[in-house]
Amino acid sequence: MTLSDDLKILKEIDKEISLLNSAANLLWWDRATLMPIKAAEERAEQISFIAVLIHEKTTSKELSRIISNLSKNITKLNNIEKAIVTNYSWKLSRINKIPKKHIAELFKVIGLAQHNWEIAKKNNDFKLFAPYLEKIVELKKKEAKYIDPRGNPYEVLLQDYERGITLKILDETFNKLKRDLKTLIEKVKKSSKYGKEFNLKNIDFSIEIQKKVCQEISTMILDDNERFLIAKSAHPFMTKISPNDLRVTTAFRNDPLFSLFSTAHESGHALYEAQFSEDLKYTILHDAPSLGIHESQSRLWENQICRSKNFWKYYYDSYKQAFPNIKNVPMEKFYESINIVRPSFIRIESDELTYNMHIIIRYEIEKALMEGKLKVKDLPRIWNSKYKKYLGITPKTYSEGLLQDSHWSQGSIAYFPTYALGTIYSAMMYEQMLKENPKLEQEIAKGYLQFVKAWLRDKVHKHGATMRTPEIIMNACKKNLDPNTLISYYKRKFGEIYGF
Repeated sequence: MTLSDDLKILKEIDKEISLLNSAANLLWWDRATLMPIKAAEERAEQISFIAVLIHEKTTSKELSRIISNLSKNITKLNNIEKAIVTNYSWKLSRINKIPKKHIAELFKVIGLAQHNWEIAKKNNDFKLFAPYLEKIVELKKKEAKYIDPRGNPYEVLLQDYERGITLKILDETFNKLKRDLKTLIEKVKKSSKYGKEFNLKNIDFSIEIQKKVCQEISTMILDDNERFLIAKSAHPFMTKISPNDLRVTTAFRNDPLFSLFSTAHESGHALYEAQFSEDLKYTILHDAPSLGIHESQSRLWENQICRSKNFWKYYYDSYKQAFPNIKNVPMEKFYESINIVRPSFIRIESDELTYNMHIIIRYEIEKALMEGKLKVKDLPRIWNSKYKKYLGITPKTYSEGLLQDSHWSQGSIAYFPTYALGTIYSAMMYEQMLKENPKLEQEIAKGYLQFVKAWLRDKVHKHGATMRTPEIIMNACKKNLDPNTLISYYKRKFGEIYGF
């Protein structure tokens, strides 16, 4: 067959895999938002069935032959074709080592695990979920061994989310973050303002009005309402059904800031998916090169934009109209209230400064699980001891402790570090935006967000997975992964709020 024939077949296979992933994502979204509770077992089978189909297509002899042939003729391909072949070559080097039977078993267990995690969380019953987590850990260890029998199992799994990031890089980055965050948190606690901040959580807010505000926030970030949908779920998330069907979910509390910042966060993910180059549609490249860089987009909109003083200079009057019960609260007091630093149990409800401590705790625990240094039955004790050591608090229930996140029930072990990496990347990107546009914060204060969207589109989004994360970060930010940029941002922001 000619190169042209192989490229044509590759394009067809690539599109088929993309369409199957769309169907799977729709099933996952429906399971989290609308599915009747008794449908859990059948849904697990449906998702498992599609996962096997995707695995079969991806591991087919035909695709392997095509990628092998095109790899030998890589210099004859255009840049997009080269990137497609390179991405598939790396993916096949991993997935071809995993038996189809293992994939089917894993996804069936995951489907049941997630259902039972939700019940366990609701009923504060870790023992209900523990057997499913034990099975997932066992299967993920097997998966890592299939891929690289000699590699560290956690580092092997990490490559699925953050290719090229090693445990050495994570340990060095997180150890620095731990030290610097501990110092900053202690400075906040010693501030005369600590414990005296105005707290919005003492005020009642209508859920119906929260929904309207969330739609407003999402529209500010995404512009085009005809491609996006907001729904309610137990845990906020974003999923792509297709390039023109991007689903954002949020969750509602009496605290209106939770839904607002969750919506901003997930809308940041959706904007990334919406701004991929049209040339990448229905290819393996219509994706981010890593979860860390995807997370940087959500964290940037949530924190650098929507938690900033300048954003609220623009939006606060509209917000007060939606919630008249804060009409007498000055903007400065409101700004302080949305940036209160207070160690807390729930990761997704934590403040910006302590957030990464939650990630570091999860990283250390799941790494120990995968390395065989920790057993599932010992999780409650280890979880509580680390929260006491790093944040000075001890969860009173499983639901506010180790059952709070859905990731492990989904088999997403080694996922958590991407949140911290994304937080660092977001600070680096915002710093570079300010260098390139010194008037940016004045523009944000007027509600003008187009520079941010255009900068992200041109420097990050449009490239999809045509480049690796380190290359995108270097091109966009003019430097490599740098936790010092994040710490400097925290020092400026919280030093101003707490007076140190």
